[in-house]
Amino acid sequence: MINKLLLKMNDMLEQGDDFNADEFAKVSAQLQKIKSGYSMDDVADILTKFGDWMIEQSGSDKTITTEFIKTLTKYQDKYLLMRINNGQ
Repeated sequence: MINKLLLKMNDMLEQGDDFNADEFAKVSAQLQKIKSGYSMDDVADILTKFGDWMIEQSGSDKTITTEFIKTLTKYQDKYLLMRINNGQ
């Protein structure tokens, strides 16, 4: 859905003289509404799944160390706390 709206906005920008600012603003508002639909629970779930995937990958990729995963998790936690504290 987001990609379709972005494509529509791109097409509108390429129309040149036929550009409709009001229609563009409406599509832009739709895009913002959809993009803001992600909750912090969604973000936390995605980061958790990514961390789990990294742990799985560490079995076959020796460059993914325990220390790397700890550092990654630390920064994921910091990111979540920043988003929660900023209300975003």
